[in-house]
Amino acid sequence: MTYNTIGYLIYAPITIFITVYVGKQLHKYGYAFVKTAFSDLSIATAINNMLLAGYYLVNIGYAIIGLQNWKSIISIHSLISEISTQTAKIILILALLHYFNIMALAVVKAYNKRVNI
Repeated sequence: MTYNTIGYLIYAPITIFITVYVGKQLHKYGYAFVKTAFSDLSIATAINNMLLAGYYLVNIGYAIIGLQNWKSIISIHSLISEISTQTAKIILILALLHYFNIMALAVVKAYNKRVNI
């Protein structure tokens, strides 16, 4: 078994955990914020569900693409380094997307208040 295979076997559960656990938390606690941006609760629920689906698609897609860019791992040190780097990239990109979504919802909320929707 090569170091790359071991890396994939370690990386996959980490990525799955991040995807599922964080996605559920964002969906659960983000709903209150989405509700404040949209007066119609059915629209707020639909948007919250679409945000979750988008989160899953981006996370899974980036994780799979990230596997293609792995270097050849030749030692335990490079194994730990590669797993850490790939995991950090996913977390950073998702954090940026999360803050972008919050900003977009704040803009929608301000617009809706201004036009009294």
